[in-house]
Amino acid sequence: MKTKKRLLSLALLLCPLGAMADELWIMTDKDAGYSLQSLLQRHNLQPQLRESHGKLITRLNEDKLLELSALMHKEHNRCGGFSVHASEADALAASLVPVSQATFSFPGEPNQAARVADILPRLMASNIKDTVTSLETFTNRYYTTSHGENAANWVKDNWAALATGNSWANAAVYDHADWRQDSVVLTLTGSEAPDEVVILGGHLDSINGYTTETTRAPGADDNASGMATITEVIRAFMSQGQPKRTIKFIGYAAEEVGLRGSAEIAAQARSQGQNVVAVMQLDMTGFNGSTEDIVLMQDYTDSGLNQFLIKLMDTYHTEIRYGLDVCGYGCSDHASWHNQGYPAAMPFESRFNDYNPHIHTAQDTLDKLDPTMEHALNFAKLASSYLVELSFNTGGTGPETGELENGVALTGLSAAKDAQSYFTLAVPADAENLRFVTAANNGDADLYVKFGAPPSTSDFDCRSWNNGSNESCDLAQATEGTWHVMLKAYNAYSDLSLTGSFDVSTPTPNQPPVSNFSVSFNGATGQFVSSANDSDGQLVSWQWSFGDGSSASGANVSHTYSQSGRYTVSLTVTDDDGASATSSQSVDMTVPEPPQGDIELTVTKATKSRLGSVYVALSWDTGSGDYRVLRDGVQIGTSSRSSYTDRFKVGKNEAVSVSYQVCDNSNACSQMVQVNL
Repeated sequence: MKTKKRLLSLALLLCPLGAMADELWIMTDKDAGYSLQSLLQRHNLQPQLRESHGKLITRLNEDKLLELSALMHKEHNRCGGFSVHASEADALAASLVPVSQATFSFPGEPNQAARVADILPRLMASNIKDTVTSLETFTNRYYTTSHGENAANWVKDNWAALATGNSWANAAVYDHADWRQDSVVLTLTGSEAPDEVVILGGHLDSINGYTTETTRAPGADDNASGMATITEVIRAFMSQGQPKRTIKFIGYAAEEVGLRGSAEIAAQARSQGQNVVAVMQLDMTGFNGSTEDIVLMQDYTDSGLNQFLIKLMDTYHTEIRYGLDVCGYGCSDHASWHNQGYPAAMPFESRFNDYNPHIHTAQDTLDKLDPTMEHALNFAKLASSYLVELSFNTGGTGPETGELENGVALTGLSAAKDAQSYFTLAVPADAENLRFVTAANNGDADLYVKFGAPPSTSDFDCRSWNNGSNESCDLAQATEGTWHVMLKAYNAYSDLSLTGSFDVSTPTPNQPPVSNFSVSFNGATGQFVSSANDSDGQLVSWQWSFGDGSSASGANVSHTYSQSGRYTVSLTVTDDDGASATSSQSVDMTVPEPPQGDIELTVTKATKSRLGSVYVALSWDTGSGDYRVLRDGVQIGTSSRSSYTDRFKVGKNEAVSVSYQVCDNSNACSQMVQVNL
């Protein structure tokens, strides 16, 4: 925390807010005039409202911003709903800006397909979810609390870690003198056009009515989701190396109280004459409230930039369903840039009337969002292609690109001096002898090859840079996946051919296993022994079926039959390539019946619970010595008395049909008694 901010916090504790607060200029849409007038009258303030081009402008003490924000949310369902300006002249100038502009134009067509194809698989919805989880753990992220300040520092440290080790990347805080929370700016300085700036931003702060140090305002959707999406875009984008144009990732402070952080930053950019090419705002990306995945807002935005984003979705993201809508006011930080005359866009999570109903409450939590975070991932995809196209395509039709086919020469290639052209080759599994070759009788083309990402002059798996344009790269390890090729024109070349080739070994087809087994019996119990084999691998599974509804697994098993009859025994074996084979044998089984004597057996009670627990109580009236109790011909216990209780379990929905018999020491046995449940 800066000393100045410590002193401000101490002053707020020692003095009434009304005595401390500065007067600011507020601008809101005319339809919110009643709310603004009622606020002024409630505090016995003279309602000096000035109308300008459908806007209302007035002065208001800073300590009333929170109350105004709450009114706008309650009475107009607006997030903020007003903007703050340093002077009346600034507010009047902003009121003159039309709600839609058309200043953005993009030369040619999107031409960074190779980079976009590389970056999209790197984006992970799970990472977005993890960052939302971390941000919502702050009590709140309000711009005047210690939590808001700590959250900004947390974001700055995370962004700095993602960009570490790159001299052209710098993460810093933007100090706002009048409040506690800083904005955060990660700058990636461009290599060719550093003065041309592309911006991707979202707001850091959260709010819940009259927010204080202890108020819970998790802000999972508004706007931890947007900040988490930006953070994931940064992580994936760093794989592309230094951009040609400068990129600024910005986390704005104090958006919820009149777009104050972005207004200050955008005004500074205009006063310094910064060349901001385009601005995208990600405010709420996690709640899927409409049939569309992404809705582009048409007010306080640039129609040309919106059309460019639509072209990107039609080109690279055909799975994304998109639509158009309006906020009805300057609903987020894009409006600050729009008011300064810069082209801005805001892709939103839904149509405006369908957005997350839990924002600005303690219930704006992760469990209210798309649990997969695939909805937010759509915004990361669009933001990534937006940054790739605008930061690497600096004008013209761009370099040649293309997909190579195995062994097929791509001919007629040409490039001016220093131009870089990109190509890809999909290599399957079991490929070998991977080779890339260029041929031309003029100029000087250097060949760079890299697996998994476009190469550069300093990052490659193979480089060939002989004099002239006849180059070759041979790769010992032909890893399965996408190989990327860059041709750099050390000197201009024309009529060049590029060939990528590989051999594919044909694997020997798997031979299925052979199933066989032998069986031997001792009474009613059989021993089943597998003699199955697999000629080109090994067996991994043995599954037995004994024909009486019983089964077992394993190479060698035993099984006891309870009733006489003919049974078909089957053995199914599976090898390590998934192939199976089955063999069967028929066995004739005679289960010996125990002799019957004068013992009279009775079932005194038999029940089955709803969970499948079976209880059978037996009693008999004669005999001598110890008794053996048999169920289905198999001894299950002994008793020295004339009673026995049998307990066992079956499936909840399984019927019970068993027979009982009791025999004494002389092998005299009772009659068979059947129990059906």
